[in-house]
Amino acid sequence: MGIVYERYTEGISLTGDMKKDIERFFVNHDEHGTYRHTVSVANEAVRIATRFDLDTELAAQAAFLHDISNVISKTTYFQIRTNRGRKFV
Repeated sequence: MGIVYERYTEGISLTGDMKKDIERFFVNHDEHGTYRHTVSVANEAVRIATRFDLDTELAAQAAFLHDISNVISKTTYFQIRTNRGRKFV
């Protein structure tokens, strides 16, 4: 699977700071709007996690990753799934 997605991660080196890494990833793929949306979702996820005494870091991580596949066009995504024998429901 890695080779299929390799072109989406070229030139990206992880720093260990998820927010910075996600920003660099989305900006590198010209997904500025997705990045802004993701930050808003992360802020809301942390707010909710705090309210219910849950792991705020885990909530933020999930939010930062929830739209990561937006950099892949729908056509490419469907091609990858079809080539791997995955059915669409």
